Amino acid sequence: MIENFEGVGDRISSQMKKLKIKQVDICKDTEISKNAISNYVNGNRIPDTLSSYKLSKALKVSMEWLLTGEDSSAPSSENLESTTESLSEIEQELIQEFRQLTDRDKKEVTTFVKFKRNLEKGRAALPSSTLNNGENDTGEEAATSEIA
Repeated sequence: MIENFEGVGDRISSQMKKLKIKQVDICKDTEISKNAISNYVNGNRIPDTLSSYKLSKALKVSMEWLLTGEDSSAPSSENLESTTESLSEIEQELIQEFRQLTDRDKKEVTTFVKFKRNLEKGRAALPSSTLNNGENDTGEEAATSEIA
């Protein structure tokens, strides 16, 4: 199967705008030359494998999306459009940042959100399913005191 890599520069530009970063920021983050970044953005060159990897990390996108505009690991574009249209900018940013976390960090964030929700409801109890099955790093039971 032959892939058409048209639009790589447009995708780089649009993601840079979305992240509010400039070409010089990409150069610093990736150690790719200004000339090369300019050639990618203007559609004069397609990034090589290593540059594609570095760009995808700096732009927080998959290499597949960067090169083809498609991402087989993401929801279908129809579902994604309807989902992202209903999300605020901060919700979209949170989801993007959440996806970059390790599995352990994702569990910690989820636990914190549940705790925060309980706190707002007048209950300051940690959810029963904490990171280490109800134990903290020292092996002790996690605190679950309620606010009266």
